[in-house]
Amino acid sequence: MYFTTVQVVALALAAAGVQAQGTATAGLTTLCKTFPNTPACELFAACTTQTSVPTCNADSLLASACADPFTATDAACATKNAAAVPVPAILTARNASSDVANICSGSMASMAGCQGTFVCPARNPATGVSDCKALTSLTSLCKDMPEMPECKNYLAFCAVNAMVEPFCHDDKDGHSHSHGAATPAPAAASPASAPGATAPSGAQITAVGSTLAAAAGLGLTMLLATL
Repeated sequence: MYFTTVQVVALALAAAGVQAQGTATAGLTTLCKTFPNTPACELFAACTTQTSVPTCNADSLLASACADPFTATDAACATKNAAAVPVPAILTARNASSDVANICSGSMASMAGCQGTFVCPARNPATGVSDCKALTSLTSLCKDMPEMPECKNYLAFCAVNAMVEPFCHDDKDGHSHSHGAATPAPAAASPASAPGATAPSGAQITAVGSTLAAAAGLGLTMLLATL
């Protein structure tokens, strides 16, 4: 098999990505042990079975947690990729708690999302955050009655994160709850190696292989160290 110079560079960049994702995953694992109920950590927990969904990018999830005032001072944020972009329209812990509290404190208190395993206690007066999985509770409420004004933040999140389950996809009816979000275009197939492409030098192949192995090994070592 022959590789163009561009393909060799792409392999090296992919190796760097493996290392960055390993660092972000380790940071999230640490942060979410302390703050398991925040929206970023609820997503991180759900993403273990859907890693290919763009919303589940570890760099973006850690950036989201570190942009949330409730978790921004956690030590794991020191390892955040400075170039990482937070998950678009993700709710902060305070906003998710507030939306749930506003729904469940009024005439909608009898809704299933305000009862049982979904119930959220009163918000902490200092932080405005409830000690509950507020994004999960809000999801239950807004799937039942998306027209409620308190669902505006949830609907905005699902409009750009339509495929992340169970928050924006109803596994009961199989339909997305993104409310008008465009279906992502399928990824383009990788182009075949160009005929007559110049084979890389032995040094290029060795360097790329070493980089991939080192990056993958570092990511695994960092993840195991957090367990």
